[in-house]
Amino acid sequence: MGVANQVYIPPSGKNVPNLITSPVNYFNVMIRKIYTLGMNTIQVALFRYQSGYKPNFLLWKNKAIETYVKVNEAFAKRELNKIKPQVSIWVDEALTARAEQIPTNVTLDWELIKFNEVPKLVSTQAMMIPGRPVELIQLIYKFDTKQRLVKFDKKKEKQIN
Repeated sequence: MGVANQVYIPPSGKNVPNLITSPVNYFNVMIRKIYTLGMNTIQVALFRYQSGYKPNFLLWKNKAIETYVKVNEAFAKRELNKIKPQVSIWVDEALTARAEQIPTNVTLDWELIKFNEVPKLVSTQAMMIPGRPVELIQLIYKFDTKQRLVKFDKKKEKQIN
């Protein structure tokens, strides 16, 4: 469906402001993290209460990883029609525009090498559609990965950096 609201993705690790050098920024980040955690908890409770479904976060995370890999592979192979049912219209439009910018003599090869961290759930949103019961939930994950993208020029028969 697409992202329904502005999503705050809190900084993590070394990107969190230092308590000593910038205490105001540090406390602002901590307050927003606590607020985000509370809102995510409320959204999960709302989804569970109104839909009657028990959230299956492990299954959903694995599905998100599969979709992530399929989307990147389809983009590299220029087979965007295969993933159209799995992505929102905005993702499809953005990928189509990017694919049109790649010269026709260039082929891409994409590979997911590894996950540096386990994918992290950063936002949960119960999708409330007017006149319908809550049946959908939107989950936004943060992926920290190592990837490889190889560009090959068919005319020159060499790899492009």
